[in-house]
Amino acid sequence: MSRVDSVASRASRRILIRNAVSLTGPALAIGAGLALLAALIDRLIGPGLAWWMILAPAILIPAMIAAFLAWHRRGSRLGALASVDASLRLEDRLGSAASFTERRDDNPFAILAIDEGERAAGDVRVDRAIPIRFDNTWFAAGVMLLVTLGALLFVEPMHLLRDNAAHEANIQRIAQQDLAADEIDEVAGAIEQLSTDGDSALADTPGAQDALAELEKLREELAKGETDADEARSQAAESLNDLAQGLEQSAQESRAADDAVREMFSQLPPKDTPSGASERLAEALRSGDLDGAIEALDELEQQAGDLPPEQREDIARDLRALADDLEELTAQQQNEQQPLDDNEPAPDETGLTPQERDELRDMGDAQQIEEALRQRGFDQEPAQKLAEQLEQEHKDQQAQKQAEQRTRDLSDAARDAADDIEQKPKNDSSNNNQSQSGDQPQQPGDQQGDNKQQQDGGSKPDDSKQGTSESPDPNAPGAPTPAESPAKQETQGGKPQPQQQGDPSQGQPQQQQ
Repeated sequence: MSRVDSVASRASRRILIRNAVSLTGPALAIGAGLALLAALIDRLIGPGLAWWMILAPAILIPAMIAAFLAWHRRGSRLGALASVDASLRLEDRLGSAASFTERRDDNPFAILAIDEGERAAGDVRVDRAIPIRFDNTWFAAGVMLLVTLGALLFVEPMHLLRDNAAHEANIQRIAQQDLAADEIDEVAGAIEQLSTDGDSALADTPGAQDALAELEKLREELAKGETDADEARSQAAESLNDLAQGLEQSAQESRAADDAVREMFSQLPPKDTPSGASERLAEALRSGDLDGAIEALDELEQQAGDLPPEQREDIARDLRALADDLEELTAQQQNEQQPLDDNEPAPDETGLTPQERDELRDMGDAQQIEEALRQRGFDQEPAQKLAEQLEQEHKDQQAQKQAEQRTRDLSDAARDAADDIEQKPKNDSSNNNQSQSGDQPQQPGDQQGDNKQQQDGGSKPDDSKQGTSESPDPNAPGAPTPAESPAKQETQGGKPQPQQQGDPSQGQPQQQQ
């Protein structure tokens, strides 16, 4: 690159920067003045904006406008060299040299002009030719921006045109709404936590999900400002009251069902308690504790593996008897609730037929029953008493149904436990027989001895020793079971009995003695 081209490039950049500086100063001054005016209005009237929301636009917007205008006015390379020639009084040497160079003119006059331009470019200082100065507009803009920043940081909004009483009331209302929303969220979270952590009473309550939905609706209305805090608290209290009533009703139904179960279990005769059952099962049956009885059955089933076979059979038989008695009690309770005949029953003293009474009882709610009775022509006081009576009958009926279902569950559990207790020894015996037959293979001599004994009429050395031909009792203590192999019988006393292979008189030496 020639010296003239280098001067042209540097001059172009300096001119662009000088134009930007000269344009940005006035633009910032205008922006700072507008920012100061906006800050005064904001602090006197409102709404009380943050400092950066006013100062940032006042600085960025003028700077971008000035930069755009400076770029638009940047000019050409020849114009930049002309500015340098005029500033340094070089009599257009740089411009002429650049012009002849672009035209590639090779006449002697052009070559001489180019050489003169190159020599002049070597002594040119572009910073002196094109100075960059910050005028007074920059100072004015800086002062106004500092004043604006101080006003925004240290002057509180006065809100001269605002109704302070209404504003304070609005602030309190918003605070109360936020507080009520937090309280509702806390209550809803507690209810949901109790429902998911295993509280069956709360999870099975019909009003639990409705209460959660109502609380969520109230929270959304508070967030949108559609209701105030007092009304939201009142509605939340009503929802919690309904939930508490539902919990109380569920607790009453559970207690009634427990009482019905105890009453049914009390009808079991003492013999129905399994002999050999744990004390926990016996106590659960006496007290009507269904859950405790089922847990005791599981415990008894686990402990049965250590009991003798006879005792296992007794326990299984007694458990089946218990299951049969429980099913009989359930069927008896169901038969007592059914009508005795199929004829059309006559109305009772209230004028209601049993069918009408059942329909009213199935409503389950005293208020609904009372309204239905009033529609049938009942007076208020009789309708109220009869509604309460039918509601109580409905609760008793539901409790009885729950008791019957619990009794059936216990019956099934007892029958399953009996099957498991009875099948487990058979499986163990089968496994032991397979293990013994695999561990003690039969010897050839043993097989010959067994064949000989069968030919002699099944006589055994022990039979001749006793002096009788009767076989020993298989149930006597110490007697071998049919599943035991002959090899095991020959090892009585811990020592194997020797046998002679191939001797036809095997099994008779003891008789001769």
